[in-house]
Amino acid sequence: MNILNVPPEILRLISDFLDHDALTKAVRTCKSWNMIMTPVLYRSFNHYQNPSAGALARHAHHIHYLDYQSYRQRDPLSSYSSLPGCSNLKGLDLSFNEGCKNEDRISAMVLILLNRKLLKLKIDEYNWSPEHQCYWSQALSHCSRSLQELSLVGIRLSAKDAQQLLSLAPTLQELQIENGITEWSGSFTANPQFPRLRKLDLNNALPTTADELEWIKQCPNLQDLSWSSSRTKDGSYRVAFSGLGTHRWRKLRSISIWGNTALDDYQIAMLLASCSALKSVGICGTEFWYQSLSALERHFDTLEVIEFKRNPSARLWMCHWFLCRSPKLSTIFCDLIPVHDLMVSHEAERSRLHQSDYEDRLDLQRLQAEADNGGNIKELMALVTRFAGIRDSVNTLPWVCLKLELLHSNFMIPANAGKDWDEAIFRHLSTLTKLKVLNMEDYLMGVPEGTRSLQLNLRSGLSELAPLKDLEKLLFEGTEQRMEHEDVQWILDQWPKLTNITTRLNTKKIKNLELQSMVSVLRDVEILSDSDTDGEEWDDSSSSRGDEDEDGDEDSDRDGDEDG
Repeated sequence: MNILNVPPEILRLISDFLDHDALTKAVRTCKSWNMIMTPVLYRSFNHYQNPSAGALARHAHHIHYLDYQSYRQRDPLSSYSSLPGCSNLKGLDLSFNEGCKNEDRISAMVLILLNRKLLKLKIDEYNWSPEHQCYWSQALSHCSRSLQELSLVGIRLSAKDAQQLLSLAPTLQELQIENGITEWSGSFTANPQFPRLRKLDLNNALPTTADELEWIKQCPNLQDLSWSSSRTKDGSYRVAFSGLGTHRWRKLRSISIWGNTALDDYQIAMLLASCSALKSVGICGTEFWYQSLSALERHFDTLEVIEFKRNPSARLWMCHWFLCRSPKLSTIFCDLIPVHDLMVSHEAERSRLHQSDYEDRLDLQRLQAEADNGGNIKELMALVTRFAGIRDSVNTLPWVCLKLELLHSNFMIPANAGKDWDEAIFRHLSTLTKLKVLNMEDYLMGVPEGTRSLQLNLRSGLSELAPLKDLEKLLFEGTEQRMEHEDVQWILDQWPKLTNITTRLNTKKIKNLELQSMVSVLRDVEILSDSDTDGEEWDDSSSSRGDEDEDGDEDSDRDGDEDG
């Protein structure tokens, strides 16, 4: 069959898998292809593709998804006079920075008003001011009553606006409010029904009483709840959150609690215990002690994703405990995995005992504080005793998460430890044959004082990782590596799918450039130097962290052709 005689329905299916550049070439092949693929070419209009005004006017009715980012777009939104012809929009993503004029906001309102079948709307206001309030209030009041996804970022809604939001409740499936509602009182306290809401993301939404979040309990199909704050450390979130842990969340599968929410260990434990089978849990920058861990244990058999970072009351061995108890785990982000928990040796035991003594003192201080606050000391003592036994035996347990695809953790090795400590890590990693991304650097914490990084070279046991044939990305920014030619050659030979390395292969400048050149010649692997050492001097000593990064590939926006 001649390719020019392919049935139109087959061509339409093929065109769905072509990117913008391929489509611009395909529509120029012949008249029949032009007629079939032009609607696909103009189905999405974003900041990567800037067609001429004439082309946009002719094909505005084909546009279903419009993405306008004012900080990237070459022309203001109001300059596209043909945009009112976009009456078949299903998705609209608008971002406005401080340089935007009110004419652009008016153009956005017109688009919202004209598209009564809009399914997805995102408005991101970087530079909100009271004079912009009327525009977004009007936008909410004219939203399509079939809207399924709504994201409001940086828009400070009033109580009246919140009531407008409630009118969209029957169809909403996803709702994100960031730096938004400031007048919850009297708005969401009437227990409105959100029958289809599946995903809820509240970021700095600032509720202050439990009654103002009662409406969340009226979301019977809620599956994903994200709760975060970067602005307050007082007890307002704690008060507002208190009622959620007493509700039975039968369909909730993902929970994320981030930032300075001031939630305590008991409240997080109550929420985790109220869920039936969580698949994803994110706990970052908040309380997480033994009550929370005990509640999370009931979900170990179903957990697939866990993010566990910068929790002040957490213990280092907990990250290892997740790897030993969660067979379905596919992604894990955690701060540190202490290597003494992976070893059975005299030095490792002494290091572990030292860490255990330190944690025991912290636990006693925590128990005293709980006693002063009227906590149930008998139950807490039982938990502390139980988890102390687990902590003392965790180094004898293998990792059971054989489906793990992404591991992000910094391995903490004593600075004077021998290569057998590196080999212990490699032996555990070698069991993760499905691993695709291995990131061994914590961007915020770095390597603690008195410790060193895992050495990725054959002398330290790198050959143990030969089974990781699916590895695509190797990331270890900020670490001090001493790779040689044979180490790089082994990596390229053993990991055929590797496409990205982010670090310096060797802390010596000349050696690093030499190894990078070797990689680029042998295989098309992208190498990005770590960015946390800019401005420092190169030094050939082992303590050197390097000078300025080599220039990496610069991101560039793709320019689309004007017309098909």
